[in-house]
Amino acid sequence: MTFSIFGVAASRQPAAEDVFVLQGPMVIWGSRPSQSHSDNAWRLSNTLAAPILEVALLDAINAGDREAQWFSIVDGPEAIGASHLLDNQDYADDYDTGLPPRPEARFELLAALIESALECCPATKVGIAFTDCFEVEAVRLVERSTIVSTMRQDFVHHSPSNTIYVVD
Repeated sequence: MTFSIFGVAASRQPAAEDVFVLQGPMVIWGSRPSQSHSDNAWRLSNTLAAPILEVALLDAINAGDREAQWFSIVDGPEAIGASHLLDNQDYADDYDTGLPPRPEARFELLAALIESALECCPATKVGIAFTDCFEVEAVRLVERSTIVSTMRQDFVHHSPSNTIYVVD
């Protein structure tokens, strides 16, 4: 089980978020499903489903691969994916993941990361996939003003939602 968050935008502005973070969850620009962002993530990027997810994300925002600006959101610099960020279960207080033990607090971190990524793409459509093993069951169109509340509803009911959110 590897929960992942990948996104794509037709364009973006350079931002301070491109600076490497030494610990904690982060947005990694240039990381796409078929190209791992770290040595630990090579297994994830070599699956047959990775290119399929890329095509689904590009189709969702009606963009070609040349102009696509890819990103992923991960639990930390050497994390394989976002398994802890997307897990809506309580952890024991002494279980050290480097993230808060309560799902509500982890969701707030996730929401801040999504908002940070969207700020880099103010005038373009963005597709964000929350997946378990690159599986996609739905595509939802959402407005920028409602993305966090929509994600929160999905997070409470089932996380990851196996959904591509198309933010317009």
